[in-house]
Amino acid sequence: MTLRAGRPSRGGGMDALKAKVRGDVPRKVRLNVNMDEDLYWELKRKALEERTTVTDVVIRLVTRHVRRTGG
Repeated sequence: MTLRAGRPSRGGGMDALKAKVRGDVPRKVRLNVNMDEDLYWELKRKALEERTTVTDVVIRLVTRHVRRTGG
């Protein structure tokens, strides 16, 4: 095992960069959303019922909406 400086979450270095350039890894973007607290708690409740995360629920809902509307 070797020690090296840097953030653990940024693992992969050049290999990860090369994979992105080749298109092997789907690129993700971060999305911040402001919403009413009541809506957030509804999403949280739904996520708990489905044993998943709020992020997964939102991604699924957005994907469904975009596909349905032809976005």
